[in-house]
Amino acid sequence: MNTETLVTMRHGPPAQYRGYLIKKCRTFSTAKRWVVVAGSTVSNYRDRDMFEPSWRLNVLGAQLERIGKRKLKLVTKERTLDFTALSDDEAEKWYDAFKQAVERSFERDYELGSKLGEGAFAVVYNAYDKVTGEEVAVKVIRKASLDSADVALLSREMHILMTVQHPNCVATYDIYDAPDAIYIVMEKMKGGELFDRIAAAGAFSERDAAHVFRQLMRGVAYLHSRGIAHRDLKPENLLTTDRDVPPAKMHLKIADFGLANMIGKDTESLMRTCIGTPGYVAPEIVKHQPYTIKVDCWSAGVILFIMLSGKMPFYGKDDYEIMRRIVRAQYKFRDSEWAQVSDEAKSLVRSLLQVDPEQRLSAEGALRHPWCTSNTLSVASLSSTAGLRAMQEAKRNKMKAAVKAAADGTRMAQLAHELETMDVQQKA
Repeated sequence: MNTETLVTMRHGPPAQYRGYLIKKCRTFSTAKRWVVVAGSTVSNYRDRDMFEPSWRLNVLGAQLERIGKRKLKLVTKERTLDFTALSDDEAEKWYDAFKQAVERSFERDYELGSKLGEGAFAVVYNAYDKVTGEEVAVKVIRKASLDSADVALLSREMHILMTVQHPNCVATYDIYDAPDAIYIVMEKMKGGELFDRIAAAGAFSERDAAHVFRQLMRGVAYLHSRGIAHRDLKPENLLTTDRDVPPAKMHLKIADFGLANMIGKDTESLMRTCIGTPGYVAPEIVKHQPYTIKVDCWSAGVILFIMLSGKMPFYGKDDYEIMRRIVRAQYKFRDSEWAQVSDEAKSLVRSLLQVDPEQRLSAEGALRHPWCTSNTLSVASLSSTAGLRAMQEAKRNKMKAAVKAAADGTRMAQLAHELETMDVQQKA
């Protein structure tokens, strides 16, 4: 895994500092406390080994005063905090951290525009940088709607966003932690969803598909090299930078890291979470088995299948039937959709849609596959565009009813349990 490097924020980094401070208590005595400044939040711990702080306080807009060389005072509506640093050097660092926490706000740096979309926990808006005038997108998550599990997911998402920087991943410009909301400022993807662009293109060839798929796998390979599993790769999370370009010049980027996770020590239990979107999840997730970053490679295989044929590989009258097909990898290359598609493309799909993760091709392996490296793929138009148009229209109609499958771990777990029950009954 590569050494972690933080993305440079457009308007300075969110405050990030921690260490011991001498705190003046309400009884006028003093105590040594472990203090953490993250964004606009100051957390106080009796000791650094404590899991939960004794209190948290949002200090955005507070008055900050430096008294002498080592003393710092923060005055908020709720309380006054008096700290003394352990050294002159530490005092400088604490002052800089507190200054960022007090002054750095979304409203200072950006102007909110029209609404672009809305989900279960967040609303996405147009916004404009007040300094440069650049148009951006901002995801606003209201804290009042979050429970403790949501807060944990959001905290992980923000950490991952601050470490992801690649041409095929949507860029994060700024993150703001306000008293009532989190603001995540991202580059504006003016091309919209990949499948919308393909459907609108009219002509889409196997060579075009390889051009797009290579970008997807470069982004996935980058994430995996950093120990990040996206865990929700699907067409809605694949965006393009420009609307009026031919397929051969499309620039693809991976979006939405809300379900992503870091793989490494202490993450085994997290990587058992039944999470994702029905139709795109890997068999090991459906079966509640421990899983690795290769769940993303399965999802990429599903996306490639759809891109080449205009059809879902796993379908059924309900989610249960879809899941049953997924755990058995029951799909077909029907001549009506696949007659024009090369054997090399079918080989790559088979290599990605392997039930056994050990046999499944990795992202780097997919990039080395003959189909991805070929310079002689057909430029004849595939029949998939008509199917993609129908899929996108059906999806838009469904979205009016707002199916929250991506974040509904309970639903996924229920499906997995019922599938296990069906298998037991069949064996009996």
